[in-house]
Amino acid sequence: ETSSITIAEYPEYESSFHDPRSEVVYELVLGCSKGIRSLLADYGVKDEGMAYIVALNQMSHDAVSAQLSAIEALTGKTPVKISVLEAGGISPTDCASFPVSADANVYLEVKNRIQDAAKEAEKVMAKVDEARREQVDIDAIKAELSKVQNKDVTDAMQSAESRKRDVEARLRALQETVTMFEKMKV
Repeated sequence: ETSSITIAEYPEYESSFHDPRSEVVYELVLGCSKGIRSLLADYGVKDEGMAYIVALNQMSHDAVSAQLSAIEALTGKTPVKISVLEAGGISPTDCASFPVSADANVYLEVKNRIQDAAKEAEKVMAKVDEARREQVDIDAIKAELSKVQNKDVTDAMQSAESRKRDVEARLRALQETVTMFEKMKV
């Protein structure tokens, strides 16, 4: 006899299904593909582009390398070659960046695609300023949360710490991009 969905029991949380590593990998894969799509659109790349994923730690490098075909499939219709660079390696030059998280950055080769490097540097500086404002907001949230001690606040504090790491990584990547565009001006 088959149970009807109308009389089925309400689903219960199954702790054995909880897999934080898979959750991180999933977000990383989506973030990398989103970053590549975003950069392709921002710089009007319609022909073949060259993208790089720079993992900022070994776990991310392993995950991105293993999921490269999924990232390629999720990047959209524009043909793009994707290279995964070694964790902790040097960032590629002549590229625009998209900071994914504290775990990875995505770069798109733009050397022959931009007309005015100074204008591009200004655009990225606006993003740097936005990230700095977000950093101040996170610090204020953490200061408020540190005044209270309970489980919900502890979870919120961990979330704020994670967000702070992501913003700091974004700031570093954007500042690198500004420096690179300023070198291209010369």
